Formats: sequence, structure tokens, C-alpha cells
Amino acid sequence: MLENNTQVSKPTPEWSKLDWRVITIRVNRIQRQIYKRVSEGKEVHGLQRVLINLFEAKLLAVRRVTPDNTGKNTAGVDGVKSLSPSKRWEMARSLKVDGKSDKIRRTWIP
Repeated sequence: MLENNTQVSKPTPEWSKLDWRVITIRVNRIQRQIYKRVSEGKEVHGLQRVLINLFEAKLLAVRRVTPDNTGKNTAGVDGVKSLSPSKRWEMARSLKVDGKSDKIRRTWIP
């Protein structure tokens, strides 16, 4: 029997074996519903909240900002060359959209 403070972690699937087609279809379905309701003049706040909290949308966001391309060995502005699949999975799990932005460093250009 598990204690209350013991966490059981789910096994993480391999990043490359995720069915990206199904994930994309699910996110696009909600995006189409949002577009349809906006064009009809209806409220979309509930659907937007669903899309923001949808784990598949977070997976697609992480996939987009950490591309698998030929330039993956070139470091970006943050100095990170590429992320391992396990780090990508962890990034998607820890991604939270709460409406508040982080402070950024501003560089003034004369």
C-alpha cells in the first residue's frame, strides 16, 4: 500500500514514438472550434482554456521550439545546443500557461 505522500510516476513514452499525426489532429480540432465560434460571434473563453491546458498542445509547442533539424548542434541564444527526448518530455510536463509573463532582460539599442 502506498503512503499519501508517495508519488507514482507514469512511464514516459519515447519522444520519437509519439503519434504526432493524432496529436496534431486533436489540437487542430479545438482550434477549428474556436475559429468557428469566433466567426459566429459566440464566447470562446472555455475552449481557449481547454486548449491552453491540453497536454497535446504543450507537446506540440515543445516540439516546435526544440526542432529536430540539421542545425541542432548550433547553440542558440541560451547556449543550449539540443535537448534530449527525456528533457523535452519534462519540459512539456512542466509547461504552465497562467497568463502572466516572465520578466525579460531588455537591451536598449541606441
